[in-house]
Amino acid sequence: MATVQNYALREFVGKVVEILPKYKAIVQFQLDNKTERALLLYYKLKVNGQSLPQEGSIDDYLEKGASLKFLCHNFDDSGVDRCRWYITCAWKQDARDLDLKENETILSGLYNCTGQIVQIARRQGILSYCVDGRDENVLFLASKVFVAGKRVSAKVNLPQLPGFEEGRSLLFDAVPCDPADND
Repeated sequence: MATVQNYALREFVGKVVEILPKYKAIVQFQLDNKTERALLLYYKLKVNGQSLPQEGSIDDYLEKGASLKFLCHNFDDSGVDRCRWYITCAWKQDARDLDLKENETILSGLYNCTGQIVQIARRQGILSYCVDGRDENVLFLASKVFVAGKRVSAKVNLPQLPGFEEGRSLLFDAVPCDPADND
């Protein structure tokens, strides 16, 4: 089941309806009994848990009708692709692996959680939260911060924003990063 909150979808499944070589695909899904379109870019796709090579074509990995799990957010549908949603991460699994229990954790993440700012710098910070009695930390980047539904300007220092000081609690969503992205 999909949930829509703060313009983000989670743990959704859709079907590829168009492939626009070399780097784009259109994924269709249902939301509130309405067909929606989401834009998928090559570098946002993972196949069998692996990131794709830097050089490649999306049609080497996807075909029309392929099912994908994905995360997405609202997008300007006035563009040439006519998509109201932008996919931030998509997963394609080998059909033989779809029923395995391990795949249930592919889209693990945190949604609508409360964390406390423990460190803040000009364009990034660290939130601390408690899960199952353990303290965990989440790195956040200013480029991914939204205040009142709008992305924070690239010119703004986070400590200058009202409510962005150490010790302050914030609501957040977090998606685990691919360890390969940390290199």
